[in-house]
Amino acid sequence: RGGRVLVLARTKELVQQNHDRYVDIDPEGYKRAGIYSAGLNLRMTKERVIFASVQSVCKRMDELGKFNLIFADEAHQIPRNEDSQYQQLIRDAREISPSCRFWGCTATPYRLDCGVIHGSTQLFHRMSYNAPLGVMFDRGYLTKPETLDVDQVDLSGVSKSAGDFNKEPVDYQTNSYL
Repeated sequence: RGGRVLVLARTKELVQQNHDRYVDIDPEGYKRAGIYSAGLNLRMTKERVIFASVQSVCKRMDELGKFNLIFADEAHQIPRNEDSQYQQLIRDAREISPSCRFWGCTATPYRLDCGVIHGSTQLFHRMSYNAPLGVMFDRGYLTKPETLDVDQVDLSGVSKSAGDFNKEPVDYQTNSYL
């Protein structure tokens, strides 16, 4: 309806994939959509729908102009840290486009540092749609998990941080068995 949309992703591969899927379903996609990604060596700024990497546009929102909607793929990766690239981008977008809306998509609407990513004090005020895992398995969107037999690994000497094993000692422990 004449508005502009910015679709954000964290990697150049996701930027390209999201752009390609959009063009596949929109007959006018090649005319409407552009990519702004240093990793893909593309800096398109005038299109109605721009697919971009956060790293490429976080300090360049003024080059892109106004947006009506900013869509964040993998929205759970948006940190609350005010100094982050995402938060800088959000501040700049709100300054340029005060009525811009934010919409996010994620399979994991939760962050260890702040809990659920929606609510009155969050960037996303509410969850619009929730697809239960059982439905996703039944419809073939996800592969049902299987339990596999594995050799037991002794992790008694590996420390934990935030409930997860620290990666470096686990890599060492795992590689020592190979």
